[in-house]
Amino acid sequence: MKNRLTKFFTAFLAVTLLIGMSPATMSTAYAASWNTGFSSWLGSLFGGSKDNSQNNNQNNGQQEDATVNNSNQLQVGANSTEGTAADIKLTKTATDKGKDSDGNQIFDIDLSVKGSEIRTTKKVDIVLIMDASSSMTNALKNMTKKAGISFVNKVFNDTGVDARVAVVSYGNKAYARNYSGNGSWTEYKTYGNYLTDNNYSNNSAAIISAINNAYSATSGSTNTEGAFLISNDLANIKRADAEHLTLFMTDGVPTKHYTTGTSTTGGESYTSKSDYNEALAAAINLGRVSNVYNVALTGGLSRYKYDKIIAQNFMAQPPHEMTQDTNRDTREPKFSSTDSESYAKKYYNITTTNEDDASTQMEDIYIQIASQALSLVQNGVVKDTLPADFKLTDEGKTALEQAEAKIVENSDGTTTITFNNVPAGKEVTNLPTIPVKYVGNGYGAAYTNTEATYSGKITNGSDFNKAFPVPVAGLHPKTVDDTDSTSVGTRIDVDVTYNDLFEKLTVDGYQVSGSTIILTDKYGNPVTYDGDVTATIVDGKLQFKSKTAGTKELYYVVEADITQIGDNFAINGQEKLVSRPTKVTIDVYGAANKAFVVDFGKSVTYSAAQVFDADELKSEISLQENGIGIYGDLKLNDGNSITYKLKKFMDNIDVFTFNEKYNDNVTVDKTVSMVPASSIYYEDSFSDEDGNTLINYGDGWEVLGQDTIPGVKGDGNLGYDSAYDTSDSQLVYSGGTIHYVPKSTSIAKAEFTFTGQGIDLYSYTSGLTGKLTFRVYDKDGTRVFNETTNTKYNSGNVYQVPVITFMGEEAQTYRVEILVPKNNAFYLDAIRIYNSVKVNKDDIGGVDVDNESTAKFVSIREQSLNADLFTVTGDVFIDAYAGNDAKVVAIPNELSEFTTYGRKTEVVVAPGDSITIALKNIKNYSKVELGARIDAAVPSNITGGSATGSVLVNDENILVKSSTDMYYTVKFNNNGQLVITNNTNKLLSLTKLKLVD
Repeated sequence: MKNRLTKFFTAFLAVTLLIGMSPATMSTAYAASWNTGFSSWLGSLFGGSKDNSQNNNQNNGQQEDATVNNSNQLQVGANSTEGTAADIKLTKTATDKGKDSDGNQIFDIDLSVKGSEIRTTKKVDIVLIMDASSSMTNALKNMTKKAGISFVNKVFNDTGVDARVAVVSYGNKAYARNYSGNGSWTEYKTYGNYLTDNNYSNNSAAIISAINNAYSATSGSTNTEGAFLISNDLANIKRADAEHLTLFMTDGVPTKHYTTGTSTTGGESYTSKSDYNEALAAAINLGRVSNVYNVALTGGLSRYKYDKIIAQNFMAQPPHEMTQDTNRDTREPKFSSTDSESYAKKYYNITTTNEDDASTQMEDIYIQIASQALSLVQNGVVKDTLPADFKLTDEGKTALEQAEAKIVENSDGTTTITFNNVPAGKEVTNLPTIPVKYVGNGYGAAYTNTEATYSGKITNGSDFNKAFPVPVAGLHPKTVDDTDSTSVGTRIDVDVTYNDLFEKLTVDGYQVSGSTIILTDKYGNPVTYDGDVTATIVDGKLQFKSKTAGTKELYYVVEADITQIGDNFAINGQEKLVSRPTKVTIDVYGAANKAFVVDFGKSVTYSAAQVFDADELKSEISLQENGIGIYGDLKLNDGNSITYKLKKFMDNIDVFTFNEKYNDNVTVDKTVSMVPASSIYYEDSFSDEDGNTLINYGDGWEVLGQDTIPGVKGDGNLGYDSAYDTSDSQLVYSGGTIHYVPKSTSIAKAEFTFTGQGIDLYSYTSGLTGKLTFRVYDKDGTRVFNETTNTKYNSGNVYQVPVITFMGEEAQTYRVEILVPKNNAFYLDAIRIYNSVKVNKDDIGGVDVDNESTAKFVSIREQSLNADLFTVTGDVFIDAYAGNDAKVVAIPNELSEFTTYGRKTEVVVAPGDSITIALKNIKNYSKVELGARIDAAVPSNITGGSATGSVLVNDENILVKSSTDMYYTVKFNNNGQLVITNNTNKLLSLTKLKLVD
């Protein structure tokens, strides 16, 4: 602003106002709307704005700018008033703006300076040009007349202005008012010195009379060249110590120009190339001796469509010469692509014809060229030094640098901000806001600066140095998050303020209380921790205890009060001092208990990740009691995997305890429980820790094969394990071994005891196997089951077939006897025990585990004969009998033959055949699984299936590869049915449905 004002306001200012050239409606890219922007332009040009208070501010700005040392510097006149340093008033405030994302308090520091003003005097020569062409409507004439008169009244009401005004009227020709006598009009001539000082006047009445009579001097076409030529001549006779300014207003485009003397020519009703280029040349010459401003009265410009193009090229800066003229609307003008010399400072556009629109704006213009006021101090220096704990914000630093403030970070941590050229005038000078953040650790009351001063010279040349007041900020306590650890049920005392470095701060006139710790939620609201976690503040420490393991988060705030404040306290200053909600993270170790369900009598290994979480694996883990359990033993392997191996028929839970040492202060216990599934499958050779089989085989029993499955994987459904689901498990002895009795002359016996609800006995059968008797005794010794069955199979060899099934009313301890009559061969391959125990999660460390204790194991064959839960229909396989080959029969149509000669414990589906199971009340069950296995090779008279085929259940394929009876997940269709199709090349045996409530 300094350069702008010193350029336009000198000790003496001559202003030429030209009202009347005719630029067309211009593109807004080049013209600012008078209605919305002209006043702002004038403010930017002269430093002021509309209302008096703003005008006063403008004057202060001019005084500041006037201190530049050049030929245009404003001078203090003889009638000036003087002030002293005592007139300087300094203000400084701090405004609390809250906290940033890091918890630092933010303050806006604002400084302001106010002094007094010294009035100046100056000379002004003014030329006012009135457009008298015929295109000027009455509204436009009234607009320009009101604007000129408004200007004259303002200028001559200001006793501080020595002004002269010239009035020009132009149309076909250009005239300047001669104020001698009763007044006349001096015609422009292309020769001679035809203008005198009589063409300027300082008599406001005479000037107003000239304005009112301007439209009688000439009319007709628009001789824009003449307006510029006579204005140039007027500028050449201005007072020697005056500056010249031209304000050019028009409602049209050039249509005439001078030739010689007073002769004119031109397009008259359109713009010829000569009209245009002669006017442009005259404008450029004028611009070299005068400051020209173009203003268009485009509200009256609409006659020809090419007028807008002409006006834009003429009025916009830089302008362009015309290379092809127009002819009304019949030919489009063309212009040089090379820029001409700029002659005008700016171009603005008045878009309406309202008579008052220009008057108000022009009044504002001439207010600005009235007498000026210098500030008491014009180029003072403000220095503000921030304490080491107050830092500029990043955004604030950038904004201050853009405002040309000087920022120095001192070696002691303080920061000094310097503002140069700060005036002290009648109106307040507000300096750019200084945004700071408090990065220290204190709480209470503190000064926001160590020093702030304003210094320089007042207008009379004397030095001064004054101090700003010092604001005081209320500072919240600053805290640091805390961490600790403990075990479940163990109380710890956490000194949460141990790592909080805050100290109490105070200054003269202020009092600050001590601090208090309050437990809160994450948002800072006071809460009581009395649930899973209990926590209180006792003697400044957090007493904490948790019932469960895991990472616990609590929050607290530190509060204090400023109980006495002074007048220099920050705006929005905080008397209630509160820290951010501070997080306390406590890792509670222990009772991350685990439970696994056992469904096979083989050893099973679980990976470290299945047993321990990531935090536990960071601890030092050991196993209590060497892992000796009641039903099996547990081993902690290298890498913290575990292996569990049964040594008894499992009828209850095994619980093992691990010690996890996290540090010297925290060692916790963790339980791992082994829970029996609703059915457990045991091999014939299942043994205790000493290698003794749990089935007591009497005389006459022998063993075949070697163990091929040393352990299971513990995966899949309960009753299924992928270790058994391989092609090696198809049509072989279960697990690779089998106990058998060859034909002998004596009875062979085996017995064992189990606890559960029922049992299946699996065997190998062929044309050479014979009978056995299976007896079950309850806990009282009462025989509850006695069945003799013939295991002979006439169609080949069948592996792992359930030859005996017993299911009692409830789970209890049973004793089993197996008797093989003499001269009969029998193979015992495996047993499956059902529903040994229902689990109470309190017995396994609170772990929720589903061992399917509510499952019902329902024989598919029994339901095919007596359907109370589901029906079985379709084509089933029966063994060869009485000279008849093996064949497929349809049930229930051929139920009698199936009942007599079909399998006694299962339903067999030949390759390519299907059966349908329709479950009643399917909604009663959360889960249904199908017991199935590959039974035997297909007799030669049965065809169908494929070696690569699978079992299709409804629309899903199930890959059944094993002869071991296992359970597979199935989904019923919308009709509550399972449609089971055997697409393999083996017999498919279906044993039971597992229905889980």
